[in-house]
Amino acid sequence: MKYILAADIGGTYTRVALYTPAGVRRVYHRFENVRYPSVTALFHDFRVRHAVPLSRASVAVAGPVHEGDAKMPNLAWHVSEELLKHALLVKDVRLHNDAYAAAVGLGSVPIMKVKDGRADPKGTRAILAPGTGLGSSYTIWDGKKHIAHPAEAGHADFAPVTETHAHLREFLKGRFAHVSNERVMSGPGLVAIYYFLREQKAASESDAQRRAIDSAYSPAQAIVDAALAGTSGLAARAVEEFAAILGGYAGSYALSLSATGGVYIYGSLCNRILPFLKTAAFEHAFNKKGRMTSFCSRIPVFVVRDPDVVLKGAFLLAKR
Repeated sequence: MKYILAADIGGTYTRVALYTPAGVRRVYHRFENVRYPSVTALFHDFRVRHAVPLSRASVAVAGPVHEGDAKMPNLAWHVSEELLKHALLVKDVRLHNDAYAAAVGLGSVPIMKVKDGRADPKGTRAILAPGTGLGSSYTIWDGKKHIAHPAEAGHADFAPVTETHAHLREFLKGRFAHVSNERVMSGPGLVAIYYFLREQKAASESDAQRRAIDSAYSPAQAIVDAALAGTSGLAARAVEEFAAILGGYAGSYALSLSATGGVYIYGSLCNRILPFLKTAAFEHAFNKKGRMTSFCSRIPVFVVRDPDVVLKGAFLLAKR
């Protein structure tokens, strides 16, 4: 039997799975990208562990895909269909944007509503993925089913709404030539918000907690842990601001797409900060759109609970 390989190459981790033609997952691995100099090296490691025949491979990457070639803004790897054919020893390789794959996999995974509203089953759906960067996509009803489309909204200009967020943009302009949405609404963006608020002396924090976050292997994770545990007022304020900014942008993205089918947010970061997304502040930021406030208030927001939604979407794309 020949297997179907599905992979999700993110900015930090790569998930790889082998499926039977019937869709039964037989093998699953998560690799830390920093341990490999290239995508070729990673897949060579996988093939050494699992030297089974493949019928095809469907690979989703965190970046735009053009003519079988991918540019990954947050990972210095070159990924292309031709490269993967040689690395995986298979002729049929398909390369996709990861948020596009997530949109395809959306119907097969559990979700949780974090903002009330009523989703139109045939309405456009907006998908956002704050992680190492900020992925985006959407689906449109074609009369019979939802059709997924990739987007790159994470690289559009960050547009502050409040005075605090305007100061945050100025803070980030000292670090980046272009302050895009993903410079703010991502794991690294959360860290940037935290250090901005620290500079502003926006909330209290013990010296011990400060040192713990400064020395953490993953500062974003340390900030979320401290916020959830209630051990750092500054960390809690940072996550609150992150959630408010994300809520405001999610509402704008939904408005631009007329996403009456709802907004769907996926990724480990948003699953970890669920208490901060199920708040009046997140809902207010989402809805507050002037003359279109009533329209936005009717759009629900969901968090995708399955960490492998991209992987499942990649498998479904392999079957097409």
